[in-house]
Formats: sequence, C-alpha cells, structure tokens
Amino acid sequence: MAEIKYNILHKKVKNASLRIISSTEVRVTVPIAYSQKLIDKLISEKQNWITQKTDLMVEREKAVEIDPDVFPLMGIDYKVIYTPFMFTDIKIDYNRHVVKTKVDMNNLKVRAFLYRKLAYKFLKPRILKTAEEDGFPLKKVIIRGQKAKWGTCSSLGNISLNWKLMIAPEFVIDYLIAHELMHLRYMNHSLEYKRELRKYYPRTDEAQTWLKAHNNLLRIY
Repeated sequence: MAEIKYNILHKKVKNASLRIISSTEVRVTVPIAYSQKLIDKLISEKQNWITQKTDLMVEREKAVEIDPDVFPLMGIDYKVIYTPFMFTDIKIDYNRHVVKTKVDMNNLKVRAFLYRKLAYKFLKPRILKTAEEDGFPLKKVIIRGQKAKWGTCSSLGNISLNWKLMIAPEFVIDYLIAHELMHLRYMNHSLEYKRELRKYYPRTDEAQTWLKAHNNLLRIY
C-alpha cells in the first residue's frame, strides 16, 4: 500500500478535523496553537478510520480506470478484440465474454453509447418483469445517465434507472431494481422501508457497499 501523505493546515478554527483527499493524501486542519504532539495523537487515534476511508478511495480510483482492452459488463470483464474489417461497429459474444469491435474503446463516448444501448436491452425488461411478478404498481421506466444517482422513483409511479448500472454485477442491478420498486410502496427511507427492502432483497448491504465503492463511475461518464 502506498504511503499516506498528511498535509497539516494551521487555521483559525476551534476544533481539529481530518479530510480524505485521495487514497494517499489526508488533510489535517488544526487550530493555530496546535502542537505537533497533539497532531500526532489525533492521527494515531483516527488511524482505523483513516485506513478504512483510504481503502475505500483505492477501490473508487480503481473503478474509474479505463482499460481499452477490457469492457466491464454486468460484473464481468469482457475482452476487447479489435477487428478493423467488421461490417458492424461492435459485436458482443456473451458466452465467451468477448467484445469484437473496430472502434476505439478507449473513447468514453463510445462506451457510454454502448452501455446505454445495453441498458434498454437488459435493464428495462428486467425491472418490468420483476414489477409484474411481485405486484409493484410500476407505471413507466426511464433510462437516464444521471451524475449523482443510480436510480430514482417518482410519486407518479415512474422509475428511472441509470445506464451505468450495466457495469455493475447482476446482484447490484437487482438490488437497485428492488430499491426503487420498494419506493412504490414507501416513498421515503424510513425504518419500515429499510426493513422491508432487506426482507425483499437480502443482499442489500453487500450491494450498497459495491455502489459506495464505485460511486465515481457516475461522474466519469
């Protein structure tokens, strides 16, 4: 693991505070009269918290690295094979986990277009089927590319799913579907809503951890 750099800032503040800047940088803001001994004590006391947060930042930073030879799809890394003389731009082999293409897969716009197309093919039918089978009063499904949310549910019974979910493993996709469908019964995040969601989808905590670690994906596309 890379060494963590601590940037110490002495300011006119009452209390000391720590902020994680990246997986290798922590900003420590302290009162002007704060001694180095007190700073060292603060860092020592917060070491477990710092380690937890920097480990999470490592996962987030890894998640947004683009490898032109790999196309992550529903939790599986598909190998990208460049074939310049194809009739179509992109062809996906779901059995062999291969993407054959003649276009530049290092281009975020190309990837975004493909993910959006796949979302209409997979996400929309998946949530419609789940809603029908489990009796959720779903009215309309919208595929969007929000920068801050993986999905939303309106009081009108409409649900929006982010096409970037196509990068996530299937159990995370199913969690987001469950999360938004449950809002059709509880338009809040009350304790009752959370209890019913966990009962309906037992892998809730695991899926939420994945989404938190990969939250930066929302902003790079």
